[in-house]
Amino acid sequence: MSETFEVKSGLRQGDALSPTLFNLALEKAMREVWDGRKMEICGKRVILAYADDIVVMGETREEVMNTASKLLKASKTIGLRVNEEKTKYLVVARRSPNTDHITVDDYSFKKVEVFKYLGVNINSNNDMHEEINDRIACGNRCYYSIMRLLKSKLLSRNLKTLLYHSYLRPIITYASETWSLTKGDSKRLMTFERKVLRNIYGPKFDAESQTYERRNNQELQELYNRPNIIAYIRSKRLEWFGHVWRAGGQVIKEVLINTINKKRPLGRPRTRWVDVIAQDIKNIEEASSFDDAYDREKWRGFVMAAMALNGPIS
Repeated sequence: MSETFEVKSGLRQGDALSPTLFNLALEKAMREVWDGRKMEICGKRVILAYADDIVVMGETREEVMNTASKLLKASKTIGLRVNEEKTKYLVVARRSPNTDHITVDDYSFKKVEVFKYLGVNINSNNDMHEEINDRIACGNRCYYSIMRLLKSKLLSRNLKTLLYHSYLRPIITYASETWSLTKGDSKRLMTFERKVLRNIYGPKFDAESQTYERRNNQELQELYNRPNIIAYIRSKRLEWFGHVWRAGGQVIKEVLINTINKKRPLGRPRTRWVDVIAQDIKNIEEASSFDDAYDREKWRGFVMAAMALNGPIS
């Protein structure tokens, strides 16, 4: 270790100390805002932070404004400023207020219906349809960029399948551990996968009519002979649930097990993520329960078994 020295010119961009010093400075600001209360499912003054991507949450507009104001002032004292253009305001409610912005101190933040946080679309309806559509759109861009390889006669089918698993599927299934899929969502994802597989395996030749025909879904699955994309998502979801359930005393499990003590609206309630997990493990083993996640070996068997639950081909 060298002797201490004073830095007057700051650090160059890319310096190894830059992210560490930035994290320390931001942590100081965050601790001044945090009031020490534990997070509940409807907690107050909750802040989520990953590096410089910060989300301020609250039950009311006033709570959000109060916490945001504290954060702005604490950041200003250490030389940090909020990017007003990139900061958005979103309301998740049955009746959204008629306002197009929120004003906090000297800042005006635009109200939006959808915003992207850590690569995932969060919307005011609190559903995953927008996110899944965006994932498919991203997958299509990647698909068309490598379509020449998928159609190439120089590459084997196994290599093309490896390209799909390595490049395309991770794009489509990013953060899919948190998805609770509807039938429509599953159908769109399966349609995308079949489009890729039809390029990999090509059409079939009918010797009787001397023409090439499009392969049906059953033939594609037999040629592919691997878990489809829905089974893959199901296994990732169960794997993630195991980590969450074993996280005793952590915020992430508290959010999962707590309930909202308010009257439900009329109509059929939405299928929750935890409901999907319950159905998945019931399909694997009738007498199973969430506490099976504590047995890592048994839960690993559940994750592998979920890959075999391909579901209907059509």
